[in-house]
Amino acid sequence: MENEKVICADCHYFNFRDAMKRMVKFAESGMGNCAFDNPASYYNARFKRHCAKFDEAALETRNKRQLFLIEVDKQIEEKLNGKSN
Repeated sequence: MENEKVICADCHYFNFRDAMKRMVKFAESGMGNCAFDNPASYYNARFKRHCAKFDEAALETRNKRQLFLIEVDKQIEEKLNGKSN
């Protein structure tokens, strides 16, 4: 899988939870943290990249992240359309 591009949201080492604790706006934009990097570094969960440390997360985890990202998209769309709280 070294030459294959992956997305952070599918990796065991990626999470939104820590991002929510430190910088809610980043997590609400679909960005999160990698366990191998500086906690102040945020990555777009959907950006395709090469990563030697990628370890596919469990299916349930990947599904939950995808649902979270769908909600992120909905929130962004509502803000763009002037429907934010």
